[in-house]
Amino acid sequence: MDRPLSPISLNEEEGFVKIVALNDQAEETTENLQDQMNTQYVLDVKETPKPKKTKRKQLLIQKKKQINAMKKHPMWRWLENSWQSDVTIQAIKPWLTLVNQKSLETKNMTLYHAGQRISKIMKEYINYLKENKITLTNCGFANFEEWACEEGFSTTYGKLQAMDWDDVLNELLFTHYSDAIMALEKRRVEQEMEEMEFSLSPNMKNTSMWFILRMSKGFTNIKAVMALYNALVRSHMECDSMRLV
Repeated sequence: MDRPLSPISLNEEEGFVKIVALNDQAEETTENLQDQMNTQYVLDVKETPKPKKTKRKQLLIQKKKQINAMKKHPMWRWLENSWQSDVTIQAIKPWLTLVNQKSLETKNMTLYHAGQRISKIMKEYINYLKENKITLTNCGFANFEEWACEEGFSTTYGKLQAMDWDDVLNELLFTHYSDAIMALEKRRVEQEMEEMEFSLSPNMKNTSMWFILRMSKGFTNIKAVMALYNALVRSHMECDSMRLV
């Protein structure tokens, strides 16, 4: 026979049940409070603002964009493709003088304004070369590009952005640029020939060499003059020297 539970034992069990119930309720209440606190914390925490870019960094980003735009300008590409290290700087003044003259003769406003803006850029660039004692006879486009992106950026960017461009202007600029280079090359050859003629002795001026120099003034290639000299003068001089021996 089962032994009946004593009142004391029953009371103990009832107390145990009550204690367990109280503990469960306390844990649930604690969890609810914790959830509420977490939710309130999330609501109270503000989103961390992104750090603002410094003014210097913003200026550098803006300048980089402007440099990219400058290098995409048709006039920049025209200069890059037409640049000759040993000729361009020397041809700048006669070229732009010719551009200004032709624009006024033909009343071409687009060509005139383009010439004025290029003149402003090149004038500052040549002054920069002189101040830094950089030779003008061997100056590549890379040097101009470095200057245009640094010391001359403000002028170069501003003048190019204000310049109108079309295919007609492209052809006119190249035509006058070619004429200026050809005239420069012709003067160089004539100067070399004059120096050669001056270096001859008085007796030599009465020979065939003097005649060749006088008759070949229109030649643009000094090698052709030397070829004529070797064929018509030097060969006879060597022949005469052999006879004397």
